[in-house]
Amino acid sequence: DYYYPSPYLINPVDIMRDILEKELDVSHNTGFVNEEFEDAWYESYINNVRLDFSVTENIKAKDLLSKIGASSFCVPRLSSDGKIGFVHRKKRYETESHLNAHQINNIDVIDYEFSLSSSANIISKSRIRYGKDYGQNKLLKETSKIEMTTIQMLDAGINEAIENYVIFDSDYIQDDDTASHLNYIRYYKNKVSSLNVRLELPFSYVGMDVGELIRFRRNDLLGGKLAYGIDYT
Repeated sequence: DYYYPSPYLINPVDIMRDILEKELDVSHNTGFVNEEFEDAWYESYINNVRLDFSVTENIKAKDLLSKIGASSFCVPRLSSDGKIGFVHRKKRYETESHLNAHQINNIDVIDYEFSLSSSANIISKSRIRYGKDYGQNKLLKETSKIEMTTIQMLDAGINEAIENYVIFDSDYIQDDDTASHLNYIRYYKNKVSSLNVRLELPFSYVGMDVGELIRFRRNDLLGGKLAYGIDYT
């Protein structure tokens, strides 16, 4: 088995929960949204995501959690009931994720605005550097690069892949498969501009949490129009 036996925690969700419990005194029994913990843990498990690192300098727990999240695409969040949940950005979302998302009823929307993320945030070429050697204090490994095709660059208005070449350094990854997985997600989630939706909703939606998936009823577009040619339903 990829994860076991192991003498220490390697699933990033286990690591973050341990930090929250031991450093920030979050209750093991009542302080977490256990369903979200289990879903995030399993998502890391099935994708063979593991972290292997040492903390050699003083660092605030919040900053450490943020860095771990950046190397695993999973971050803890404070839910509306005061418990700690986990948001995991998946490699792909299946039908079940769509059906379980919080549906926004168009009749409830008070105001809305669409925008596209800046083309400056598009990643045309990506690589991860990892495998920290603590004796040399340097990263010794790197993934193979992923980059746009010529046609993709033309569509994005990019002349050369080097223009938006992003190299991400991680002190928390030693494993080759984990680094490749992270590189894949970083590139494919950022190779095109994303559609952003700002919604003003009534008080009845106050229970929604940061990171929660939402959906609109199929073919029920706000204002009856596509957003920048995108059918977001």
